[in-house]
Amino acid sequence: MGEDNFMSLGEKFESLQPFLDIISDKLVILDAGGSILFGNLAFSQFMGLEQHRIDHLACQDWFPEWSDVKDNLQNEKSSSRIVHLSIPNKDQKQSLRLSYTFDWDNKWLLVFNDPCEPVKNYKNISELLLNNLDTPLFFIDPDYRIRAFNQAANLLFLLLNQEPINSGDSLLELFIDPEKLNIFLPHIKTGFSGKSSTFVIHHAENSDASFAIEYKVKPVRDLREEILGVLIFGQDISRKNRNEKRQDKDEELFNSIFHGIHDPALLWKMTPDGKIILEYCNLASENLSNGEIKRWMGSTIEEFFDGQTEIIQRFYNCFETGISQHIETEHFLKTTGVEKWLLADYIKISDEFLLNITIDITDRKEIELTLQENQRHLSTLLESLPGMAYRCKNDPDWTMEFVSAGAEELIGYAEQDLIGNRKIAYAQLIHPGDRQKVWDQIQDALAKKQDFEITYRLQLNNSIEKWVWEKGQEIFDEKDELTALEGFISDVTERIHSEQAAEKTMIQAQALKQALDDLASQLDLSQVLKRILVSLKTVLNYDSATLFLRDQDKFKVVAARGFQHTARLINKTFPATDLLLREIQMVKAPIILDDAQNDPRFDKWKGSDLVRGWMGVPLIRHDEFIGLLTLDNYNPYAYTQEDASLALSFANSAAIVIENARLFEQTQQMALTDTLTGIFNRRYFYELAQKEFSRSKRYQNPMSIILIDIDHFKNVNDHYGHLAGDQVLMQFVQRIQEELRTSDIFARFGGEEFIILLPETNLEDATQVAERLREVTAQYPFLLVTAQTFITISLGVSCFKFTTLSLDHLIDESDKALYEAKQFGRNRVRAWQQK
Repeated sequence: MGEDNFMSLGEKFESLQPFLDIISDKLVILDAGGSILFGNLAFSQFMGLEQHRIDHLACQDWFPEWSDVKDNLQNEKSSSRIVHLSIPNKDQKQSLRLSYTFDWDNKWLLVFNDPCEPVKNYKNISELLLNNLDTPLFFIDPDYRIRAFNQAANLLFLLLNQEPINSGDSLLELFIDPEKLNIFLPHIKTGFSGKSSTFVIHHAENSDASFAIEYKVKPVRDLREEILGVLIFGQDISRKNRNEKRQDKDEELFNSIFHGIHDPALLWKMTPDGKIILEYCNLASENLSNGEIKRWMGSTIEEFFDGQTEIIQRFYNCFETGISQHIETEHFLKTTGVEKWLLADYIKISDEFLLNITIDITDRKEIELTLQENQRHLSTLLESLPGMAYRCKNDPDWTMEFVSAGAEELIGYAEQDLIGNRKIAYAQLIHPGDRQKVWDQIQDALAKKQDFEITYRLQLNNSIEKWVWEKGQEIFDEKDELTALEGFISDVTERIHSEQAAEKTMIQAQALKQALDDLASQLDLSQVLKRILVSLKTVLNYDSATLFLRDQDKFKVVAARGFQHTARLINKTFPATDLLLREIQMVKAPIILDDAQNDPRFDKWKGSDLVRGWMGVPLIRHDEFIGLLTLDNYNPYAYTQEDASLALSFANSAAIVIENARLFEQTQQMALTDTLTGIFNRRYFYELAQKEFSRSKRYQNPMSIILIDIDHFKNVNDHYGHLAGDQVLMQFVQRIQEELRTSDIFARFGGEEFIILLPETNLEDATQVAERLREVTAQYPFLLVTAQTFITISLGVSCFKFTTLSLDHLIDESDKALYEAKQFGRNRVRAWQQK
């Protein structure tokens, strides 16, 4: 091969365009914006367009990958990669190998060939232009020396002179036959004068054979239009005759190959009048059609594919463009009347014939469609889950490989933002104070070959802090090596905050109790109410006394002492219109009656006939009237203003004690029960359940756990609002309570999850109870303020066995059974069975 002097010609492609059309590879030249400056004949045929129309193609219409490919090719001289080109006006793509690229003056030369061809490693453009031709081509400088040539030219001179040529050889010395040199020289001189010419020389291959070559001479100019030399291109015109002689043998060979194709194959012929008819069929196509295909021999494409216009057009396009197609299609076989999925190849083998090979892929396609449908169901399930399913690497970033659609609602990022840490790594979302804890706990579980379950905080961009619960497991490959982690993450912020609030309230109640120990030794409200009157007796003398507390617009007797029938007074109510009671409430100060029997304001009631001296003392707390004390004395003028001051001081302390006792009672209630539904909360359930578990374990008595989850409860909140959701929860709890025994322990486990402990109940009976609860829930609508709605529940049931390790173990089995109930469609009961 000669030196790369061809590169020194300034890469003037415009003068070489006629020769570029001879190259069998598809060649195109683009400007800086991606517009086509030139495409050779092979490229225009591939695109199915006339050569003068390809410059109208926008780059994104035929080569959408060009921008990315171009970025990766900067400063590269060559490359080889598979790319995908779009065929204009057709909904299809073709894969080609981009085998060579070159850039100069903000222009790009791209060369494509078929992916199945061997990779061509072009060292430079001259090698591309010269050696890609199978006909002789060489460049002559003004000194008649050969400066560049291709392999075909070298082979020609080997044939003629039995010696190869080298760069720099004189053309005048290469021709042994002066007669042929004299034919060459005038035409070369014509080329040096700036004109092109064509001539034919007959060469003798041996004494019995000869061949004729048609030579074309074309001047080559530099940028200043000065002639640098001439380009000589030869074409063997004797091949045409030889090809005609081989035609009969080729046809015989083709028939042998055609009938040897194992897959069903049809040969279609384009008639002179433009019709496509069925010419041949092989044995496999006869078998596919049960022999019916023979009846259709000679029929037109329109008759054979009646009504299937897309397939018909595909044949005409293939004949027109010569572009082979490889397409999956659902096809109605006219020969058998059966719908089948076929993998069809359309291959133009000449201007007259097209080969159509089909493979029956019906079974495979049905499996693919089933898998696609299953994938769709899985995607729908993942999208409906209130959380995020994931698959990630076990690295410090927790690099995500798959994330479900619930990610955006959970963390504020779309799933594609997390994949491969494209925008953010999941580890960055974990609260800095929890990152190490999360890593350590998961790694510890992996080391023990255990699933992991962990609760931690996320710190999101908008400064929102969320609590999440994560449960996952390790994934191993066939070599038992850890490849990924898979699991599920859900938002448990509401549950955690509820637990924290309850815990905070309990702490406050304990602190309050400690602070009031000096004032009152008993914080139980009923005991406090009784002790108030006992303590009052030590301060002021009375024959009988009553403690009233305000109950909306009435006053209720909550404690009494010294009466004949004290028990009958308890819970007795007096209207707020009572003159004395109303006056005390208004003035917020003690009132003394010297002789109650003579005061019209005194309301005489059974047991008050003996009362003479009387005093009423308000109970004020934070300037709010909460009740009053009344002191009765059988003697008139029993109480003085000093007594009133003393009683008021006592009452103020009593008001504190009552308020503290009330707060303590409320706190105790909040600590034990769910504030919305009134049933036990999760914390108190564990306390009671642990006692039952210990009892069952000691005596080996049956005990069952039912875990309940309201199906799609989020939809109720989203559609009707959270207040309506609260109404549904309260009505749901009421329905469930009506179906349970007094010995059963019913609690809210968190959010829309509830839990029931059934003492002395085996798995079969517990399952029946769960089924009854499911039916009761779904049977009637739940009434809202302006509407009504139905809900369903999923239930998981487990039962204590001698192998049960702990209460958490038993609850976990119920949770797994509940998970199965959800997986099998919700609104059902699943009992845990040991796998």
